[in-house]
Amino acid sequence: MTALVIILAVIITIMLNIVFAKKIKNRANRNFMYATNIIISVIFLILFCITGFIKNNLNSFIDFGINKLETKVNEIYPGALEIQMNTTELKELLEKSLDDKIETKGLEGIATNILKNKIQKYTSETLKILNTLEREENKLSVKDALISIKEQSLQAITTGIRFIKIGLFILYFLFIIFATLFSKSLQKEKQNQGIVFGEDADKTFIGMENK
Repeated sequence: MTALVIILAVIITIMLNIVFAKKIKNRANRNFMYATNIIISVIFLILFCITGFIKNNLNSFIDFGINKLETKVNEIYPGALEIQMNTTELKELLEKSLDDKIETKGLEGIATNILKNKIQKYTSETLKILNTLEREENKLSVKDALISIKEQSLQAITTGIRFIKIGLFILYFLFIIFATLFSKSLQKEKQNQGIVFGEDADKTFIGMENK
């Protein structure tokens, strides 16, 4: 996916420069559009790649957070990973297991907050997500709950990144339209010749003809 986006951005940049910017007569304006098209495309690609990097790291931190929760649950309540209990008990146990005293920043902090949010919103409705698993009615184990919470957390990350990427594509598309229209408007401007000095000055018609 990333490779395809890079190839498309390169093709679009080349087209904007060759098909539209190259036809601008004024050299300064032409060079300005060349540079603008390249810079915006590079910025778009950098931001697109960053979103992929963020997603991968958030996924890793979610996995790490789930593993820490499993370890903490076993310390507080040995064997709880396999014991069937209702979602209210699970929620209380998981909230207790999630250490709020440790402040995390950056991507790890974001992943931790996502986990906290999913645990706080964890109710009996989440049982419907795990309908393929066999369990007592309205009960599930901590292990099952963590599987569900992990899936919900990863889905939240995927959805958020998807919206960001859509926003980037929309902005880039708007730039393409702007660059195309602006280049066409610059094509219509005549190149400013300015005042002619030197030897060519005698050859320039000023407005009065000698008789």
